[in-house]
Amino acid sequence: MSAREFRHDPGLRREILVVGAFTLAGVALRFWSFGRLGLIQFDEGVYALAGLWIFSPQGVAGLDPTLIAYAPPGFPVLVGLAYGCLGVGDRSAILASILAGTLTIPAAGWLASRTFGRGAGAAAAALAALSGPHLAFSRMALTDASFLLCWIIALAQGQRFLERPNAVQAVLLGLSVGIAQLFKYNGWLAGILVVLTAAVSMTLPGCQRSPRRLLATWGWGLLAALVAALAYWPWYRFVDSHGGYAALIAHQRGYLGGPQRWPAYLGVQLAQARALSGGPAWQLLAGLAAAGGMWVARGGWPGWRALPRILLLTGFLATLNAAGFLGLVFATTAAWSLTVSSPGRADARTLVLVGWISLVLLTPCYHPYARLWLPIEALGWILMGGGSVAIGSRWGPSGASGSAQARHGPPPDPIVALGAICVLAVVLRTGPANASHEGRIGTLLQPTDSLRRACRAIAAELPKGLRHLRVYARPAVTFYLAGRVAALPEADLHGLSGAESGSWALLDSALVWRPGEGPEGLAGIDQRWRVVRSVPTELSLPTRLDIDPSAAWSGPSATSAPLLLIQRIPPGDEP
Repeated sequence: MSAREFRHDPGLRREILVVGAFTLAGVALRFWSFGRLGLIQFDEGVYALAGLWIFSPQGVAGLDPTLIAYAPPGFPVLVGLAYGCLGVGDRSAILASILAGTLTIPAAGWLASRTFGRGAGAAAAALAALSGPHLAFSRMALTDASFLLCWIIALAQGQRFLERPNAVQAVLLGLSVGIAQLFKYNGWLAGILVVLTAAVSMTLPGCQRSPRRLLATWGWGLLAALVAALAYWPWYRFVDSHGGYAALIAHQRGYLGGPQRWPAYLGVQLAQARALSGGPAWQLLAGLAAAGGMWVARGGWPGWRALPRILLLTGFLATLNAAGFLGLVFATTAAWSLTVSSPGRADARTLVLVGWISLVLLTPCYHPYARLWLPIEALGWILMGGGSVAIGSRWGPSGASGSAQARHGPPPDPIVALGAICVLAVVLRTGPANASHEGRIGTLLQPTDSLRRACRAIAAELPKGLRHLRVYARPAVTFYLAGRVAALPEADLHGLSGAESGSWALLDSALVWRPGEGPEGLAGIDQRWRVVRSVPTELSLPTRLDIDPSAAWSGPSATSAPLLLIQRIPPGDEP
């Protein structure tokens, strides 16, 4: 977009301002009580420790091979750079996620705007900024926020390649897919979605291509695949030299549930998305922000005559924003967006719809971690933005003239039907099933520094001159104890059985309690240990859902997982 087009397009200026406003709101939410954020989830400690590569003489080649089983090096590289700029600390690692999550808001707005036209970007940015799951994972030192940003960019580049297949676009597509793959092992799916879209487009009336165009698409597509492979090749070699890539594939295969587990996993993931949604009131606020943002971006500030239609559109978006609602309305909105909106960008719209359908079919085949639903939700922001434009164009501001005047007359029958469904869904979602405060927006914004404070208390309790402390705990505990005591991580409880008399150990009850039960403390180790001190730590909602995904149905059973400082009792002193 040139500066001349920006100056002479008031609609574009309005949408940029609206997206910018929602981005600022997203920044405020993601930085909420930043000083009280800490590492709490198991994987966070792995990434925080992996970020120490910045101080290795080997550089990135000095990454801890332990990382291989968890993720590629993309996010730990960002963490290391944050350490280099701000110093080693848990909040430096979390800051990398917060910044990536914040940049995802305008990225989602850009993708929606280039896919469905003016107004869709504002709606998508509002939904992204106020998304409960995205907000929760953006405030954690996990790969998911940074991966989602790279994945959205890869999809946008896929659209550009399908619209203009040439060497430059192929190289950019390959690089974007390769970078997404370096952040998460399923990043290659962005490239597969482009391939599927190219195949589907050959059968759609609005996407018919000449033989020359088809040859360019598939020919340059091979170049894109080669570039993606070259971008990922250094990490492939690293993995192959530290246990072999076949071992990594076998490890990842252990998380696959297969088609037989698909219905159950889908139900769990929808329940998790609902638990992390922020609650019905928050979803209604997100719907109102998206509807109002779309209206302003397309035609200026709405008058009183437009208020009923904005409220109807708010209910529609709020309902779709509830991931637990049946996907029928979601798919209907997507199809409507493809047919009602402007005839251009057929490839772009097809890619988003193909991506949403493909991920809904594929994601529940994997272990139902809540964060795996984020790419589907992101495509939902785009589709809901397109749906709002498709509906708004029927009885909202025209956008072409920049007028804020709404069209007169009753809305079409399908709009009335969708509005009734939305009202019913909102009523159902505010019923007894949501009587609990679990998952409300206040829960998602709670401090997560209890593990950091607990480790400080434990370190103060240790006897002076202690040579080492056996640790069976989340990796974040090892990170927090660094510099205070030599921690010897244990792979399991059996490692504590051979400890000498008088030895000290730290046991994290979050690793020994079973789903549906409270922390069991010393369950699983022998009686020759005594508890010196128990320090409570609070498990965040995303962490609890990671430990027990099925708890999303009824609410996790335990919020506290104390750290237990224990000492080996000399023989003969047992109780």
